[in-house]
Amino acid sequence: MQYGDLPLSTLRIQDPAPEPERELERVRVPGGMLEVGALAYPIVLNTIAETIMQIINSALVGRLGATELAAVGFGGLFTIVQLLAV
Repeated sequence: MQYGDLPLSTLRIQDPAPEPERELERVRVPGGMLEVGALAYPIVLNTIAETIMQIINSALVGRLGATELAAVGFGGLFTIVQLLAV
């Protein structure tokens, strides 16, 4: 008797046993999002603080005149170039 000769009612297809559900573990991958975020966090805060400082400087000095406001803009540009060079 061959496999093809058996009636369908006698054939059993066994499903593989389901694996027990494992609790998902958080794995820290070197260079993952958490590590990059932890390294970038202070730099992002510093950039935001510098931008706010430039806006406040422009608002306060803008009342004095155009020449003074231009000087503040040039000083802000000089600060950014100096920080990028480091």
